Amino acid sequence: MPRLLDLFCGAGGAAVGYHRAGFDVVGVDICRTYLEIGVTRIGSFRPHLVVGDVENLPLASANAHAILAYESFHHIPNRRRAMASYDRVLRN
Repeated sequence: MPRLLDLFCGAGGAAVGYHRAGFDVVGVDICRTYLEIGVTRIGSFRPHLVVGDVENLPLASANAHAILAYESFHHIPNRRRAMASYDRVLRN
């Protein structure tokens, strides 16, 4: 199953849709409160939701097939560091 990273996933709404579409989804957001709302709202049917900073993704290298960071890149303070982090976690 292809792994998709949903960065800046917020409460995980889109991540659930990708999960239902057949992706192994890992949602990442820096705000624990958003993720806690997502866990409460989604219940036991949910993708993995992880608190993390996209400039230093807390994920293993070569772990994802694709990254989605919808309407979020302009919020990243150090975009070069974020891109290096994306590159590290993406499979070749």
